[in-house]
Amino acid sequence: MCDYKLSKYDRPLKKTEKILLVSREIFNKIFDEKYFRVLISQDRDGLSKSYYYYILDFYKNVGLIEDNALISATIIPFVIENDKIVLDKALLSVTKNGLVLIDLNSNKYKCDSCPLKAECKYGLKNVASQLKIKPKGRSLNEIWDNLISQLTKKVINKVVMLPIP
Repeated sequence: MCDYKLSKYDRPLKKTEKILLVSREIFNKIFDEKYFRVLISQDRDGLSKSYYYYILDFYKNVGLIEDNALISATIIPFVIENDKIVLDKALLSVTKNGLVLIDLNSNKYKCDSCPLKAECKYGLKNVASQLKIKPKGRSLNEIWDNLISQLTKKVINKVVMLPIP
């Protein structure tokens, strides 16, 4: 079971490839409708100027927006369990074809009755090709899970240090 979202964006795209680890709370904010609208569009669309720039600053601090352009990035959320950092089974990926958000911990959709199967396959192919990962599995859920697992292994193997602010 998962939650899935595929969206086009009208912001320019900066070709800086990044993989970002963020807390689950920050990741969940991205799912919020107002935050998501600011991420994909430069139009304030009914938001006050101060609230729009507040959200824009949030994305700049996270590292998703730079010089008013989206960064070609993949975000993986983490949670802290028993004083350990655990990478969660979710990701947000900014690709040249759109923004893909998947959360395998959600109960919103079930693969066998999902109305977004075609979109999900399309998003999976885009993310896998951008990250240069060949995921395996029988169902879409298993394939996404495998892709996220391979990506987290890739990320963990490259971590040398985590800067403390």
